[in-house]
Order: sequence, then C-alpha cells, then structure tokens
Amino acid sequence: MSKRVLLLLAMLMIFVIVVPSVIPKPAPSPELSSRPKRTVVVLLADSLTAHAIDEGIRLGRLPTLSRLIRHGQYKKDMVSVFPTMSVVIDQSLMTGTYPDQHRIPALQWYDPQEGRVINYGDTFAHVRQQGFLRTARWFLDYNRRHLNPRTQTIHEALLRKGYLSGSINMTAYRGPFLHPIPFTGQTTRGPAWFALGPYVSRTRPDGDETTTLSPTLYRNKDGLRLLSRWLRDPNHPDLMMVYLPDTDKAAHRLGPNRWTPVAKLDRELQKLIASLGSWDSVLRQHVFVLMGDSGVVAGKQDAKYLITLNKLASPYRLLPYGVSKRERNADVAIASNERMAVVHPLRAGVSLDRLIEKYRGIPGIDWVIIQKGRDILVWQGSRQLRFRSAGQWRDPYGQTWHLEGDPHVLDLQLDPQRHLVQFGRYPDALRLVKGGIGAQRGPCVMLTSLPGYEFEWGTSSLPNRGSHGGASRQELLVPIVVSDNSLPLPRMLRVVDLKQWLIRLVEVQHHPVSPR
Repeated sequence: MSKRVLLLLAMLMIFVIVVPSVIPKPAPSPELSSRPKRTVVVLLADSLTAHAIDEGIRLGRLPTLSRLIRHGQYKKDMVSVFPTMSVVIDQSLMTGTYPDQHRIPALQWYDPQEGRVINYGDTFAHVRQQGFLRTARWFLDYNRRHLNPRTQTIHEALLRKGYLSGSINMTAYRGPFLHPIPFTGQTTRGPAWFALGPYVSRTRPDGDETTTLSPTLYRNKDGLRLLSRWLRDPNHPDLMMVYLPDTDKAAHRLGPNRWTPVAKLDRELQKLIASLGSWDSVLRQHVFVLMGDSGVVAGKQDAKYLITLNKLASPYRLLPYGVSKRERNADVAIASNERMAVVHPLRAGVSLDRLIEKYRGIPGIDWVIIQKGRDILVWQGSRQLRFRSAGQWRDPYGQTWHLEGDPHVLDLQLDPQRHLVQFGRYPDALRLVKGGIGAQRGPCVMLTSLPGYEFEWGTSSLPNRGSHGGASRQELLVPIVVSDNSLPLPRMLRVVDLKQWLIRLVEVQHHPVSPR
C-alpha cells in the first residue's frame, strides 16, 4: 500500500506545482489549555503480523513493544475485512462498517458511472496510463465522493460528542472540518488536525485555521516526527490516528512475518516516547494503540503463479487501464487487487454463466463469487455454497444466515442441533464475502486466488514475495497492542468493532469539550 500512496502524494505535489494560488498564512503560536490531556494514539502499521511481533519478542529485539504489552493488552487474532486491501480496511476502521456499507470496494474497482476502472494508484505504469491528474482526483474522491456520505466516520462521531481528533498520513480521513489543499483550489474534509505527506492543516477550537506545506515524505519516521510535535502542543486533539507504511514495503519485498522491519518500528517508537518524556509520564498522558490492517501470504517465485488479466478476459476484449468503455470497444473490465480480482461484463453478449464455468477450471483460482438478488453464490471447483442474511443459522458474532449447498466451500462447521455455524480457515467468512461482493457496482464475478498465486496484467515476471487482497486466515488475522487496561478489548474483536471501542476509550480518558 505504501508505494501506491507515495505515488499519489507525488501526483498531489504535481497538482501543487502546476496550479497557482496564494501562499497560506503561517500558523499562530498555540494557546495554553487548562483541560487535562490523556490522548488516545492509534498507530496503524500496514501489514504488521502477530508472528513477526512474537518472533521479535522471543529474540529480545522488541523492547518497546514488549514493555507496552506487559503494561497493557495484546490480541493476535483481530479479524480484518475482505478484500484485504488498505483502502478498504481503513474505511472499515473509520466507519465501523463492512465494504458493502461504506462503499469502497477495493484499491482497483470498476465504476459504471465513469465507465472506467478506478485505480487509486498501484503502479507508476498504471497511473501514467490513466493520467496523473485523474488519479489525483480519484484519490481525493476516495474520501469525498466514493465513501458513502451516509456512513459516519469516527472523526465525525467524536466531534458530535465534544472531542477533537487528528490524522497523520491516513488515507481514510473524512471528518467534519473543511481543509483547503494549497495551490489547487480544491478542498477536502477531515478531522480538526490533518496531515497528508507534506500537506498539514489544523483547525483550532476557536475556529482559526492554518494550512502549511512541510518538507516531509510518506515514511514512518516522518509521521512519527510530526506526531511528536503535535503531542507536545498543549492543545492537541483527544484522538490521533497515524498511518505507518514501512512494514508493508518490507512485507511485499521480503515476504510475510519478518521480524526485522518490526524491530525498526520498535526503535522508531522508542524515539517517539523518548521525545515526549519518561516512560511513566508518557504512559500516564497517552494511551497507545498499535495495530495491523491485514496479514500477508507468501508468493511463489515462479511466473506460472501469475494469473494474468488477459487470460481471465479471453476470448473477450479487455478494457485497458485509463480508457473509458465509451472510448474503446471492450467486452469486459477487470479490476485486480493482488489476490482478488473482479470481472465486469460491459455488454449483453458476455455471459456470466460462461465466465463462472471458465474460472472454476483455471489453476490458481480459489473462490468464484457472484450475487443474485439477496443470494450470494460461492464456487470452489465443483462445489457450491449459496447463502443470504437472516436465516436459521447463527454465527459466533450473533449474525444469522440462510445456507444451501456445501459448507466446506467457506470451511464452515455446522451444529444442526443448535443451528450454530463456526468458522474454520476463514474467520467471519459469510459477512466478509457478503461485504466484498456487495460493495461492487453492477453485475460481476469476484475471484480469489490460492496461496502463492496473484492476479496480474502480465507486467511482472514473478509474484510478490508477499501479497494480500484475499480472505485467507493469514491475511485476515491481525494484531493489536494497547498500552493500557482502562477499557478491555472485546473478546471477539473485528476491525469493524474498533470504531465504537475507540470512541469509548476516548470517553473514559477525557472530559469532553463543548462542540463548536
């Protein structure tokens, strides 16, 4: 995810350079506040895994995390969302909802209104094909237009309760405050304190706003350096959210579960704490929540494990990146997300049944998923499961389902006497699949790959050493570390449960300010 964000930030900077405007006014000196502060600091480390944490602790290489865990809470099996791509997971964290509710389908997805594959920025080649300015607009629209406007974010909910919040480098950031983007004439809505790479904007309780540019990049140390500066401001918000991308870079390059990138993160966290004071004083003033967003599956370093989009499209004509269906006579559009892909028919002559039959026989494909009305159908080879919400089967999260067909497709264990369904390799599988296919726009076939395989245009010779996007246990289970015991984590915890838990955590740490 981080390399894509770097590209998008570079494009936003191009926006800044080519469109003239006025120089923003400098920030005023902060006024002292008499309000007691115990801030909740959420650190989202992309592709952080519990295995890497455990191995680093076993080797004695993670003293900072070890100390945080001893003083607080550590869970290794928080359930993420599907597809396991950061842009989807982050909005589920922000809104407490699944993708079919917040409406962000994937990093790449087909938009029938634009007639194009929306790509928030996965590779430089694709960004160049679809256009730098168009990609920059889509990156802004990710929060402004693509995110369901009726779904409340944590920043919006906190202000209603009288609390202020801040965001550093989070791609999901929609909030109640309007922030101008320097030199572009564009605006975006975020929390009171808002930073995205070199762009920093703050709205103070008295309504005064400052917008500046700083010479920072989109790296762990840049985000943590700004966090340190903000936390030393006596007027800082009650909740701070910070995105840390470096663990994701390492996971794609080196493969899953390496402890060495986590050791680097541990040293960076130690520097952050040291910049704020002594250990005891820092933990008295702040509650730190360190979490991953998705796990990583090892890629097999052989070109035969790449499932190319041309192979998925054949014998139909594939819509290229950056091209609208109104500009090119194409039969199908395909959006690929590493270990997940979605195929959209663009004309009546393309048969979904024919596509399903074909994909069930392609080596490397795991699930073939479609939605028909309220029903969701999942194939795994020759086996089929059909399900929908509201039925006689109850899962461990209290959700009920109607099931027909082979439960082994999603590795479900059924207790007919009590009408209970338990999950095996795919935690929360039914709701995750419903959320993933339900977020897509229009008729489509959703595909996942077997471990080691990836969906790809054919521009790479080998799969990544680590990838995600699918719904395997390795991708779905992520760690969370809390430096405090004042509010226990839910026993069965999902990313979609964190929004309300974080709001409650803020409430038990602070006395609210009056909302403006």
